[in-house]
Amino acid sequence: MEYITGEDLSVLLRRIGRLPQEKGLEIAKQIGAGLHAAHHHGIVHRDLKPANIMLDKDGQVRIMDFGLAIPQPSEGQQGVLAGTPAYIAPEQLRGERETISTDIYEYGLILYELFVGQPKEQISSFKHALELRSSDHQVSALSSVPELDPAIDDVIKLCTMPKSQNRSGGLVEVLRALPGDSPIDPLMTMGQLSSPEQVAQCDNGEAIHKNWIYVSLTLFVATLMGIFSLASRTTVLGVVNPIYPPQVTKTKAREFLQVAGYTRGVTSSCGVADATAPWPAHQPTAEKGTAWKVGQRDKLKTGQPALVFNWYNEFQGRRDPNRCFFCVFARRCVLG
Repeated sequence: MEYITGEDLSVLLRRIGRLPQEKGLEIAKQIGAGLHAAHHHGIVHRDLKPANIMLDKDGQVRIMDFGLAIPQPSEGQQGVLAGTPAYIAPEQLRGERETISTDIYEYGLILYELFVGQPKEQISSFKHALELRSSDHQVSALSSVPELDPAIDDVIKLCTMPKSQNRSGGLVEVLRALPGDSPIDPLMTMGQLSSPEQVAQCDNGEAIHKNWIYVSLTLFVATLMGIFSLASRTTVLGVVNPIYPPQVTKTKAREFLQVAGYTRGVTSSCGVADATAPWPAHQPTAEKGTAWKVGQRDKLKTGQPALVFNWYNEFQGRRDPNRCFFCVFARRCVLG
């Protein structure tokens, strides 16, 4: 076995009495982290007590003596009491199935002793323990230490509920309820990497709720749809708002070519909407003032001067479409 230089928690408490709250929380969280690791691997300790918790020379907690531990799920040894009378859980005394809730009860009694400085009761036998644990009384530390953080007292009460089904569902919930830092911090301090499952369970409660994620996604999609719907009004073509869309002018260009004597059956066509040349004349500048900017933008809607030119050509093979267009344009001017 590993040799550990230090002393167990029971000796420390007898030597110095009640621990300061900050130091008690540090030790409590390390005990809870180690016990949670055991539960994560399906192990129930069944004999958790200060004498089985070692503090090494660096102040790090080690949980010892797994001689009575059982795997989960397991029925244990029916009819055989196992554990220490002063820390045994009520269901153990009744011979019921022992689960992680059994360890949580013992953990609650250790928390009481950490912050009060002495055990809740002086119990020397299972019979005496059965007499005391048969009632539904709750364990509270505030009556002995009024200055104790009420959150710590609430955790002690939650862990030591007489009925196992009323206790916390796991050490993660208990550690999260204790004041201070994240419950996985003790594991990181001891140089142990938590498993993904442990990290997922040990969130600090500040994660974004899934409903807010759905709302954010909905707003994002709605914003994109709004941008696309307004795109036609923010582009140059949208500002000018031509009477006919480019497809209509393309059809009219074909009709003009037919009137000009050109037959259908061409192999290529070209259509371009050019809005670059006249646009700088309408671009507002800071020196001209706001009124000038508004006036120039309003002129864009009148089409005077023209802002958008629709170029359409039909040609055979690899001919120059611009040359072909100007020939047709010249012929149209002569015919006109």
